[in-house]
Amino acid sequence: MLQTDDVPPMSFGAIGLNRTDVFSSRLEIAKSAGKFEVQASTESIENKETKQSEMFARALTFKGKGVKIDYRCANPSLMKIPKALNDPMVFTFDITPEAVLMLTKGHSAMTCDEVMFTGTIKDGVSLEMRDINGDVMSYVISDTVITESKDSTTFKHNYPVKILLSLFKVMPSSKINISTRGIMRIAINNLNLYIMPRV
Repeated sequence: MLQTDDVPPMSFGAIGLNRTDVFSSRLEIAKSAGKFEVQASTESIENKETKQSEMFARALTFKGKGVKIDYRCANPSLMKIPKALNDPMVFTFDITPEAVLMLTKGHSAMTCDEVMFTGTIKDGVSLEMRDINGDVMSYVISDTVITESKDSTTFKHNYPVKILLSLFKVMPSSKINISTRGIMRIAINNLNLYIMPRV
């Protein structure tokens, strides 16, 4: 997950979240108690490139009615951004709840680990799942795909099914972007999530 656009105003420059399962479970406990609020304790570090001091969130405290839970954040300066994320997004299409339901059913029926997304300007976008015997299930996700490039008119990439299903269950109607190298970007609750293609 990398978010640089539409970031809400904060009293510090950055926040690094690792251990996302721990973050989610502790956040949910405090939210479910009512009267929810978050406090951040900050720390200053020197940016090695600019040689200037920058503030970041060192820890969060989730508070609810009668409950308080701490969560230690990661140091953003130690979180390396893969160079691949600089790959421009060139394809865009929509995924619907019907497509997510079909992906869920297909995963159960085909017992596969990967799903292939194929897109062409002419035919739109479809998904394909293949079991260990070579049996194939395909489904048309969208009749249209938009491209930002005159040179790129098709794509074909494999992705881990379980990761996609966990994201699509949170946001069954969403806009999908695919980069030139096949990196998939999904915006969920205004956060950009990136799924790397499998080779």
